[in-house]
Amino acid sequence: MIRLPCLFICLAMTGCAGTGIRTAEVASQSDNPYNSASPMASELPGGSETEIDVLLRKENIGLEELLHIAEISNPELRSAKHDAGAAAGRLWQEELYPNPTLAFEAEDIPASDLGLSSSENKIAIVQPLVIGRRRSHAISAATAKQDKSHLLVQHKRRQILGEVRHRYVELIYLKQTLELHAELHEIVQQTFQIAKARFDAKAAPESEMIKTQIDLRELELGARRLQRQLAASSTQLQSLLGGLEVPVGNIRGQLPTHLPELEIGTLRTAVQEEHPAVLAARKEIEAAERRFDQTKAERIPDTEIRLAYGRNAATDENIVEAAIGIPLPLFDRGQGNILESRHLAAKARRDKESVVHALLAELATTYSSYMTARDEVTTLQDQIAPDAEKAFTQAKAGYEAGKTALLDLLDAQRTLVKIRLSELESLRDMNMARAQLWKIAGAGINE
Repeated sequence: MIRLPCLFICLAMTGCAGTGIRTAEVASQSDNPYNSASPMASELPGGSETEIDVLLRKENIGLEELLHIAEISNPELRSAKHDAGAAAGRLWQEELYPNPTLAFEAEDIPASDLGLSSSENKIAIVQPLVIGRRRSHAISAATAKQDKSHLLVQHKRRQILGEVRHRYVELIYLKQTLELHAELHEIVQQTFQIAKARFDAKAAPESEMIKTQIDLRELELGARRLQRQLAASSTQLQSLLGGLEVPVGNIRGQLPTHLPELEIGTLRTAVQEEHPAVLAARKEIEAAERRFDQTKAERIPDTEIRLAYGRNAATDENIVEAAIGIPLPLFDRGQGNILESRHLAAKARRDKESVVHALLAELATTYSSYMTARDEVTTLQDQIAPDAEKAFTQAKAGYEAGKTALLDLLDAQRTLVKIRLSELESLRDMNMARAQLWKIAGAGINE
């Protein structure tokens, strides 16, 4: 009976000494050692369906609740976490050492007596030996890829939450504008009633009443348009929340009217040093460089060590064999792979530059929009709107007393309506720009 020496058993169980292969902890581990990075473990961070139900039942749902729901349920964000889990699996695979091969061999079998009784029968084990540090470079590249995948999760998170902020600002703006329309409708209604009373008293022609009625109908038309926009914006928010429908009436809040002046240099530094897309591009450069090192190391082919033990049935003698196979890199020295990896590393560096330039260009545009809208809000609130209110009040009092023409009152009224609506539009633009700055420069701009 053939016995396999302890040497073969040890080699089959542990691979080759000095390779850095995982120890018995891995051999006995039934679960993925990267479970902490697995998307299934972090798919619903800090929340569950029950928590979402609680949030959706709240009568006052603010921005923080919407952001939390999006983090839990947005499908794009959850998909990005699956990518991170896949990267963890690739890293784990790179860390595994190549398996040995166990073979049974029968040689010199006589043609006249087929069988194993007159042949040389051997059990052999063949173990590839990875040399040239290619494996360590492959692990380093996979590690950089995994780091990149986690940064891309943060990038996707910033994009999604930035979009939620946009939708929230839009919804609050539309609700505040509807409230303003109701207030302005009351003002215009009063003008209409004054004109109607003067017409009924035969103190003014019917045309004056008709002109005031036109302004009234325009405001009513604008309110209906806002209602439709509110429904569309609610649907857009619903898609960001993974299809969850949030009652618009429960979304509460007011657009901030006083926001700080921001320093463009600080924002540029935050983009260049902290933006997840920039950090991910740097990790891609690191991975590409390690891949280049790996392809250069692969110019030296792997060797194989072969150990065999057997018995010659014809002579009844034990047999021990040892061999090493060394491929000769005469023709294929990985020249094409080296050239490809060199260009991919250069491409990664150019891609990182493109990401930075694109973000800085977007930052400059958004910063300009923010500061412009902020200036408009301040000017409208502190100077123009009070003057418009005063002019309308004086024109209304004069018209009621019969001292001012209707055209003067309508002109003051239309100016007031325009200024009040423009004030709210500038307030929306300022808060929209701030939400976009948050996407580009990070959460620090909101603190």
